[in-house]
Amino acid sequence: MDEAFAKSGPMLVTYGAKDLLFQPTMSTRMQALNQKAQISLHPESGHAPFYDEPDRFNRELAAFISDRQSSAGPRARREPNALPKLCNA
Repeated sequence: MDEAFAKSGPMLVTYGAKDLLFQPTMSTRMQALNQKAQISLHPESGHAPFYDEPDRFNRELAAFISDRQSSAGPRARREPNALPKLCNA
């Protein structure tokens, strides 16, 4: 599992600081396995940052997707306003 995770490429890992299931300290392990993992800690969120802090979550996810598309070349690029709203809360 660790090897598959390490080879999985760029990813955005979002944690809620108040999550009772997954501790934010797990991000240290994730970054050790995959240096392309981008960690985002949401201080006011529990297990569902996309619900608890939707504006921030949507902004960060849209930026992450946009960055990946920009690095993929011109055929993969989309206009920033073409990105869908990712969460309705």
